Amino acid sequence: MINLFRHSNPISLVLLVILACFPHFIFPFPALKIELTRDSSIFSTQFNEFFGAFFTKRSFWNGLISTAIILVEAFGLNKILSDLRLFEKSGFLPSMCFVLLTNLIPYPYQGQMLFINGALLLSLNCIISSFKKEKANGPILLAGFYAGIAAGFNNNFIIFIWLSIALFAMRPASLREWILIAIGFILPFYFMISILYLNNKIDSSSILQWPTININKPLLNTITWLRYFSFIGIASIGLFLSIQTMRKLLIQARKTLIITYQLFFITLISCLISLQQSPYNLYLMTIPVSILLISIFTSFRRQLIPNLVMILLIILSMQR
Repeated sequence: MINLFRHSNPISLVLLVILACFPHFIFPFPALKIELTRDSSIFSTQFNEFFGAFFTKRSFWNGLISTAIILVEAFGLNKILSDLRLFEKSGFLPSMCFVLLTNLIPYPYQGQMLFINGALLLSLNCIISSFKKEKANGPILLAGFYAGIAAGFNNNFIIFIWLSIALFAMRPASLREWILIAIGFILPFYFMISILYLNNKIDSSSILQWPTININKPLLNTITWLRYFSFIGIASIGLFLSIQTMRKLLIQARKTLIITYQLFFITLISCLISLQQSPYNLYLMTIPVSILLISIFTSFRRQLIPNLVMILLIILSMQR
């Protein structure tokens, strides 16, 4: 089965759509976990005001649009990695990994996290594209801008730490470039505050809020814990296998893996400092873990283990 995705068989596109439909149409969640999406960040508040209950109330259109966004992000990740030739004969494996992991998360798709994932993906793409450019002011500024959007939705300013480290890992960045990436990170907040000020909706208490540290273990059922630890476990195995193959890669691909490791550990720390919401915040880890997971499907000559891993992930994503 895994060969369908590795060789870009057209049937794999149909399978991807079917897999992406799991959380909404085929094996829907019994209820949307609205309590886990409450966030007082300035971006989150405006997002909820604009979309209302569209992404938190179960409906056909909610499911359709959420599934479409997931597929767009999956194919976007696929294109980035295919252009880099990060993995040999990867085909549609990056898209498959992304869809499988979003299905594995214990809570259903929510609009905010889908947009955060998209912003992180665009930021990652801009950072990667800056490698071969002598003057990469535009991509660097945009990388900071997209990362600022991602951070603004849940007050996750730790993302800026990844962004700064990733810039220096990808290229010998100058002070000017570091300033550009910092300006880009601040710009979304500047635009949002300006819009609220012009509409007389600004509230000084919500402009800048630091995330609270909550290390209390969440009360979850057995299936949720199983899916939670399966997500972390599969990421750890993928991390180990990807390290083994790193020396075979070209410089740009190697640097891409390095900033992927950085994003993985930064988002993992973000989950650990907020354990109560960590099963939901696994969305933040979807992009780096998807890249790491590809190593599991490409590191074995025989297809038995990759096929078993794929089937296991599908079965786990069906459990409610």
